[in-house]
Amino acid sequence: MEKKNFRKQLVIGIIALFIGASVMSICNTYMDAELNYQINQLDAKDNSYAATADMPPISTGKNWTLMFYCCADNDLSGALNYFDFFSGSNLNVIALEDNIDGPGKIWYFDENNNTVLLEELGEVDMGDSATLKNFITYGKQNFSAERYMLIIFDHGGGWKGACSDVTNADALTMDEIKQALIETGGIDVIGFQACLMGAVESVYELKDCADVYIGCEEATSLWQYGIWDICCLLNDQSELSTIEIGQNIVQILNETKPKYEYYEKYPTFSAIRTDRIMDLVNAIDILCTDIFQYTIDYSTVQKAWELTKKFGDWQNQNKSFLNSCDIYDFVYQYSLLETNMTILYDLQNIKECINSSVIAEWHGSEQGGAHGLTIYFPQRNPGYNSRYDDPGYGLDFSQNTSWDEFLIDYYLHEDFYANQDIPVTNNGIINDYTATMDSDNVYEGVTEMESSGKPSNRYSYLEHKWTIDVTGGYESYVLHLEAYHTANSEGDDFIFAYSTDDTTYTDMITVTKTTDNNICQTFTLPDTLSGTVYIRVKDGDRTKGNRLLDTIYIDHMYIEAISEPDVTPPVISNVADSVSDQVWVNRAPSTAPLPRELHDMVYDAQADKSIMFGGALWYSPTRTDFGNDTWAYDYNNNTWTNCSPTISGSNFYKRDAYAMAYDSAHGVTILFGGQNNIGKKLKDTWEYNYTANTWTNLTPAVSGGTLPTNWYHDMVYLPDKGVIIMAFGHTGAAMINDTWEYNRTSNTWTKLSVTMPSSLYGGRATYSMAYDSQSGVVILHAGMDNALAVRNETYAFDYDTKTWTELDPTISGGTLYELELDMHRMVYDPDSDKIILFGGRTNETAANTKATWVFDYDANTWTKAQPIFTGGTFYRREATTMVYDTNAKATVLFGGWTRDIIDCTGNLNDTWVLISGNTQAIISWDTDEDSDSVVNYGTTTALGNTSSDSTMVTSHSILLTNILPDTTYYYEVQSTDASSNTATDNNNGSYYTFPDTTPPVISNVASSDITYNSARIIWDTDEPSNSNVKYGTTTPPTSTKSDSSMVTSHTITLTDLLPGTTYYYEVQSTDIKGNTAIDNNNSAYYTFTTASAPSNVMHVYSIDMWYQKTGKNYNIYTKVKIVDSSDNPVNGATVYIKTTLPYGGDVLYNGITGSDGTVTFMYGSTKQTGTYTSTVTNVVKTGWTYNPDSNVETSEHLQVP
Repeated sequence: MEKKNFRKQLVIGIIALFIGASVMSICNTYMDAELNYQINQLDAKDNSYAATADMPPISTGKNWTLMFYCCADNDLSGALNYFDFFSGSNLNVIALEDNIDGPGKIWYFDENNNTVLLEELGEVDMGDSATLKNFITYGKQNFSAERYMLIIFDHGGGWKGACSDVTNADALTMDEIKQALIETGGIDVIGFQACLMGAVESVYELKDCADVYIGCEEATSLWQYGIWDICCLLNDQSELSTIEIGQNIVQILNETKPKYEYYEKYPTFSAIRTDRIMDLVNAIDILCTDIFQYTIDYSTVQKAWELTKKFGDWQNQNKSFLNSCDIYDFVYQYSLLETNMTILYDLQNIKECINSSVIAEWHGSEQGGAHGLTIYFPQRNPGYNSRYDDPGYGLDFSQNTSWDEFLIDYYLHEDFYANQDIPVTNNGIINDYTATMDSDNVYEGVTEMESSGKPSNRYSYLEHKWTIDVTGGYESYVLHLEAYHTANSEGDDFIFAYSTDDTTYTDMITVTKTTDNNICQTFTLPDTLSGTVYIRVKDGDRTKGNRLLDTIYIDHMYIEAISEPDVTPPVISNVADSVSDQVWVNRAPSTAPLPRELHDMVYDAQADKSIMFGGALWYSPTRTDFGNDTWAYDYNNNTWTNCSPTISGSNFYKRDAYAMAYDSAHGVTILFGGQNNIGKKLKDTWEYNYTANTWTNLTPAVSGGTLPTNWYHDMVYLPDKGVIIMAFGHTGAAMINDTWEYNRTSNTWTKLSVTMPSSLYGGRATYSMAYDSQSGVVILHAGMDNALAVRNETYAFDYDTKTWTELDPTISGGTLYELELDMHRMVYDPDSDKIILFGGRTNETAANTKATWVFDYDANTWTKAQPIFTGGTFYRREATTMVYDTNAKATVLFGGWTRDIIDCTGNLNDTWVLISGNTQAIISWDTDEDSDSVVNYGTTTALGNTSSDSTMVTSHSILLTNILPDTTYYYEVQSTDASSNTATDNNNGSYYTFPDTTPPVISNVASSDITYNSARIIWDTDEPSNSNVKYGTTTPPTSTKSDSSMVTSHTITLTDLLPGTTYYYEVQSTDIKGNTAIDNNNSAYYTFTTASAPSNVMHVYSIDMWYQKTGKNYNIYTKVKIVDSSDNPVNGATVYIKTTLPYGGDVLYNGITGSDGTVTFMYGSTKQTGTYTSTVTNVVKTGWTYNPDSNVETSEHLQVP
């Protein structure tokens, strides 16, 4: 039984843990990110648990049991240590704690504040409703009481929910919290030590699950200071009603807060009676209905929102998180601006309901306008979150009220107001442009002035302008104008016009009213409107003698921008699927080491971390360097940590092309050699201890020979032998063919006397090794030999016999040529007893590859895998590093160098894992707009399974795991855009299926362009597939010609055929899924007959090149011989050749053959040395046919020294 003792204390450091300048950003970021995961999978796993036999004797039937649900599997890890709980004669206190680096534990707090470990549960998903349900069940079964209180601790997201479990990438939605409470019979008081949870949506969700709900409108960090007093309250004042308990808790949280500026200014807390929340929700719904009915001017709503107390940012510094506002303050501000009596009644009703529901409330001095409850009302940017009203999200408030419809309609409108006056001609202005922003009988008035000149010729006139800045992109724009002018006998009215350049104006509205009737005149503006709009008013009469000075009064003027609701669903296209038992997954951790290559990594099983060191680093296109940084990758929480270790010893160089191996017996990583950042080749030996976080220079003893400097080598640890094997490599001057062992116990390098095949005598570098622990052999593959040739051999090293053996494996799914590699990586997968090879540089083109191969030592077979990829672009690469994480049962890969990216010198810093064994599928599709991703699938057309991703994208990819092998699955895809428009593609009701077992359909097989020695075979298929023709002069035909291009129109040209001969043939096509169709004309085979051979056919018999040196110049000679089909010389044929020069450029010649069939060409008097290439491009003779397919050679090369 484990015990811990915490003293009651105020730890100032907790401020940094729970609050700070980024706390609200954290709350929103966690909830926005985590809630993108599984939403309503309540039965995802069984997290049930029971009391242990050694549970301390605890009396049941007490007045209260307090349950603390401490989700600290994130940046709040260890937070339970700051809470001073205790149990008493009338109170039991238990806590479920889950930190980021440890198992879930259930604690009991005794009367002396000692904690007793009741259960150690292993990893638990605190974002799973089943975990919460099982904890409450456990508490009620083992600590039964008259009343129960539940406190949920973690980051909060208001209506989005709470509890971000980083390890499991999950979080609790409000619907999941409700389900857990309902299924366990509910509780009496629920409190949230989580930001933003004082939301009416959250209270409404739990109205049937608890009597009192305690939360905060914004930041919270007070429970840890008041928890002792709360325990005293529950234990000592059990006679209080649940309502009184809630009121007292809010009072305690206020009275026990530290006397620091933050706590005086910013926290908020309230207690709400859930039995009265229904009246408030109904009042809100009635307000929405009446707003729709009376077509309320949203500019008034917008103004009220601007004046309202809003929450969701941190001290108003991060405006992108202004996502909610205080309900009471909003309706109060709205009631000051609205004139509609029905709406005013609705607003008063809401205020009364809030006063009835909120039974206690406290807020800091900077939170004026807080009254205890918020409602979702985000600012226009980033705007409305479509998950709010998503039925799949399960938020009762949005499903049962019209508030979401009100918000959507509100965001379809935006009003823009005048922002400056531009007086032109007037005799005075009353107020200014700000008076035009509201319909409130407060006017901006502009009075005419009188012109100059003779009195009889004078007239009154006026011109005034305003500017309004308008955001473009809306469907329509409407000017609203509420104005009138003074009555006059001259018929002088006022004309309003607009311009976008203050030069060309278009008339809009003529104001003729002489009293304010509170009715706006409107004018529809162009839908292309954007930027600054100039509004001008001018008088309408300038008749000489009409000198009355009239005034135009403007009460309300604005431009309304309107967006029509988006009712068009996304268009789905390119639905495809891939099935494999190997999947590369981009883990995309939030932070990662710098891009690098020629680095190494080991898996530290004791620490359960992948340890990576140094390599060639890329900082920027103009800055590269070697590294000596040490990083640890945690697969479980997908994080890279810079270890910043201490160094014990001297000359801890930055380096690349070194080697590392993990010695599991000693729990340390061993590093040897490499090249430092000034080009020095190294032979030092270092040890890294993760627990001590220290690199130590070992300065080992050496036995059996001289330990060489070494780079581009590899090392493996043999756990059954307790030694590390290092073989081959390069000193920097020459290849190495040594095999060494390192023994950490004796700290000694020993050169082994080994037997090896002759192909290894010259040494080997840039290879890769892995230790097959089940077979007890070290496997080495490929690399570069001492002639700098890239090899393809596979060798096995037997430690007991000290023998290297060449294996000569069989190749499946690829070619031996593809296995000619260097700079590749290999790891041993003990779970499958296979060696995984990835990437490298191929010999064929010196290009990177992203091929994955599997080597089975027992079967002595290399198999080219067909993995699928998900999560991003998986680049070809070399000089990467890989380890096998035995705990995660996955291969982890980091970085490397690729030719696919030019602007970052090709270095990468992505983290990928290869998951092998279980059959998995990736379903992909495209949409024409950002939308989410849903796949419904199953083994029948009833489907029944769903996998989804709420990320809004246009290229969709969903990974389906644990697919049954050799089983047909049916599926459909769905995508929903930000306006909740859903598109479903189920293949016109037939559903898509995988794996694809249907071969292509072949049609239109034919032969064409038949000559005496060639023919063209054509056919079509109904899906992209490759092309293969089997042909011959007998049946079944045995010769083959193919093309791997995936096409639907196929063409294969057969050459070197016999003249005048009948050929039989069949066609074959294989699709991308490996399904092959064969058409052999129902076993009768298709046929064609070549033409008879022409009597005069010629070809190139030989090309010879040589040079003669004359002084400092060279003459380059090319001699070509032309013969007929019987190899007799052809006289009088014109031969055309092209000679390519060493430094570029071509020289063209032609000449006529003599009686011996030859013609000689000379390129003379050149000083160019290097390679000359002569190519015959054509041969012409009247009455003869040139057949280049019969050429013995067509080109020849000459090296001039």
